[in-house]
Amino acid sequence: MKIPVIALLAPFLLYSLGTGSRGDATPVSGSTPDAASAILSLPIAFEPNQGQSDPSVKFLAHDLSGAGYTLSLTEDSAIFETGGPASSTVRMKIAKARKAAISGADPLTGKVNYFIGNDPAKWITSGPTYARVAYRQVYSGVDLFFYGTERRLEYDFVVAPGADASQIVLEFSAAKPRLDAEGNLQVPFRRTLPQAEAPSFFVFGGGPYVAATHLNYSLIGPTSLYPGYSTPAAPGETIVLYANGFGPTSNAVVAGAETQSGMLSPLPIITIGGLPATVSFAGLVAPGEFQFNVMVPSSAGNGDQPIVATYGGMTTQAGTLITVQ
Repeated sequence: MKIPVIALLAPFLLYSLGTGSRGDATPVSGSTPDAASAILSLPIAFEPNQGQSDPSVKFLAHDLSGAGYTLSLTEDSAIFETGGPASSTVRMKIAKARKAAISGADPLTGKVNYFIGNDPAKWITSGPTYARVAYRQVYSGVDLFFYGTERRLEYDFVVAPGADASQIVLEFSAAKPRLDAEGNLQVPFRRTLPQAEAPSFFVFGGGPYVAATHLNYSLIGPTSLYPGYSTPAAPGETIVLYANGFGPTSNAVVAGAETQSGMLSPLPIITIGGLPATVSFAGLVAPGEFQFNVMVPSSAGNGDQPIVATYGGMTTQAGTLITVQ
């Protein structure tokens, strides 16, 4: 199944099918609840493949939470695998991707060691680990970053000004993605279930500025964000915001379709700088892509302002900003 995405910040929660409770994971054997919580908050440690995995794998990560998965990043895919008698594999492929330059980013202090076999020359000692993996120019003008915590994997497509975001297409194999009642994209996995968490704003360059445009389609942000392309929003101006994971709309989602439609009812509550903004339109315009037409409060202050959307008792990710001037 192909799913186009645009400038997407997409978290994947990992939880046990056996519990049915979102975000739950089996604690590491012998750990206390506090220790398990600490483990789940750790960043995923990506290690470059130095011979410890199949040659097609560029980076890999091992589960520490007890959920029992392995994540492998290849030239064009992220592969989730579980072992044991209930083994399962799900591949998320970056369709029609270019040959990207793949590298580790944000080095971690932890090191990995592999003592395989009796030949010390083949042992791997003090191998580096990274908090993120970067795929540079995975499409023309588009970079991809993988990162996250032991509880969830996230990925960002960072689209440069003027680049064509419609190039981005994801394909899932060995599983059929589905949308749940809250708008989460779920990919069935026998022992764990990767899930795109809802709701969230799309962001520029991994954040913190939300993906937003003026009505003439020029970008909103500080002038330093994309010099020559981005400008602040004005108090009283109607702007366009983009988000995902806001749940069912007035029209049912058409499986496999590259365009979608449907309105949200009731409208989400959006605040800018703590002030209520007027929402005149909220609907689904593409798979996983909601558009909100919003009037900036006339009394909004100048500078970077926090922006939050609330819907169905859930709020968008913390720390997102929009620039007002």
